[in-house]
Amino acid sequence: MIYTQITENLKPLNACWEDLKTAVKKLSEVVPDRSSDLQELQATRIEPGLKRIREVRAAVEKDPSPAEALKHAAGFLTNEAALGSDEALNLETRLSAHWDLINERLSPEQQQKPEVVTVRNLIQQIAATRVTSLQNITQLQSDSIGIAAATVRGAIADAEESVTEAIQDVTTYPVLTQEVGYTPSPLATSGGGSGTGSIRDLGTTVNRAINDVLGWKTKTDDPKGFIGALNASFCCQEVEGHTECTWTPRTYAVATDLAGGITGAQASLYTRAKEALDLSLPILDGLYALDPTADTDEIDAVKKVARSQMTELVNELGSLGGPKPFRVSQYFDLLLAVGFPLFPNQVVVHDPDNIGGTLGKLREVLGVNSRSDDFVNSVEDEQDVTNYRILADYMTSLAQSWVNNLSFFMTPPPAGTQPFFGTQLVLLSRQLSVIAESVDEVRFAMDSVFIGPSERQTLPITTTAASNKAYTIYAEDLLSWIYSFATQEGPQLVQEGGKYAVGESFTRQVRNLQLMVEGARNPINTTDLPSAFFTPRVQTAWHELGLQLKSLVRLAKPIIHKIVPPVLREVHPLVTELRQASNFENLHDALKKDVFMKDFGDVHLHPAVPVEVVTKKP
Repeated sequence: MIYTQITENLKPLNACWEDLKTAVKKLSEVVPDRSSDLQELQATRIEPGLKRIREVRAAVEKDPSPAEALKHAAGFLTNEAALGSDEALNLETRLSAHWDLINERLSPEQQQKPEVVTVRNLIQQIAATRVTSLQNITQLQSDSIGIAAATVRGAIADAEESVTEAIQDVTTYPVLTQEVGYTPSPLATSGGGSGTGSIRDLGTTVNRAINDVLGWKTKTDDPKGFIGALNASFCCQEVEGHTECTWTPRTYAVATDLAGGITGAQASLYTRAKEALDLSLPILDGLYALDPTADTDEIDAVKKVARSQMTELVNELGSLGGPKPFRVSQYFDLLLAVGFPLFPNQVVVHDPDNIGGTLGKLREVLGVNSRSDDFVNSVEDEQDVTNYRILADYMTSLAQSWVNNLSFFMTPPPAGTQPFFGTQLVLLSRQLSVIAESVDEVRFAMDSVFIGPSERQTLPITTTAASNKAYTIYAEDLLSWIYSFATQEGPQLVQEGGKYAVGESFTRQVRNLQLMVEGARNPINTTDLPSAFFTPRVQTAWHELGLQLKSLVRLAKPIIHKIVPPVLREVHPLVTELRQASNFENLHDALKKDVFMKDFGDVHLHPAVPVEVVTKKP
């Protein structure tokens, strides 16, 4: 009974892969120019996925006990090597990454074809089906007491094995509290000593202090970035004949390596919000109660809360790297009770007499509701009511502007929305710094298990990641490549090539590096590598590096800029006229007016040839 239920739970996942195989085959007929790429997808991703499912089903049927059968099925569904093979890469991740590469090569028209949408949906459906199957298998494990007991015994055995490995790791390799002497990993705190070591440790301490103060990773070859970080972290002004500088201790104070900043929709919103705040605060301070029974202390408290919320809202809208949508939504909800969270194109209540939140509470305690209160007795009182309405209008219109532009700040952005380049540059710069630090952490972890710089230069890693054929790369070569890309090549590429470079070159390189790091965690040549390479601390460091590269891909992927050749830009107006012309006379008039025809001669109509363009002779 258990074996049948396990097999039945694997069937939907197998069906999704079969449907994907059929859909890709149909897509090859629709986009023949990409048939070779799609055939490669079939051979290197889909066929291995189907084969893996068949192997798991066969293994489940051969398992001597239900507990082992459930363990095999759950192991496969959690992307572990259930069959004991060395190949433990996430099938879905590799399939998705391969499809993304193909999808980028499709034209915008091809990307909208139903066959392309079907393939994209099936890839997403595979992930959802796997999660559902895993939930069902987990439920089966808990339904039977005997099976649950067997599972617990297996879990205890696994835990004992893990504890044993951890103890061996701790007793075999030292728990490092200071630098072990390898120069590529300057991560430990400075210690005692003298001579060259002390000088090096002092330099590391100074660099760390500068990084903490500026919120920026020091680069000796980037003076422009250092000046930008310095200017953003300190605000200087003349005071009584001398200069005073104030430090801004914010983790997001600067990330100017790529010359990013506040641009686009954020610049528009922040400028408007800053002006609204400067005008609103004096109005807020000048409001007074019309209700003779109002409590002065209560009014002061509500005013202070409103001031704080409005100020923090505007500060958040001006954050480098873009405002956090949920925090902005929270402040608008506190001020106006517009609902949390806000969604794109949501309609905000703009009537000052109906808004809620802090400003609604302020209206009630002041007695300035135009519909329900009747405390106005003079022009000055009416001006007080008007000032409240002006204040409310500032905030409600700002909230509506935020909702209209919210899609630019969502992660990931909705389909068809491209985030503004200046805002994304700040995020890219931060992520590149994180990746450089992650490379140092991998080196440090390998240092701690006695895989030093020299050994890393001769440590071969053989994998098929980012390729359908096996290849070998040395561990230090891969780490140096990633570090160089994160600190030099990547920033330079973005600075010089702009959005086009990010979309066409930067993202692809990062994705390839991510796949190579995943391959390094699960190499083919396990027997050629020291056992220390597979210790938890080293594998965790490699895994973290892969996750950071994946995050960088997610940030860079929405940035696209297509360069249209000049010939196509010039021909486009003529093609438009040809499509819209209902008869030859209309076409003749349209072409005579078209700027595109300025380099051509007269346009003549002939009975046999509807339109003839006679070019000018040189």
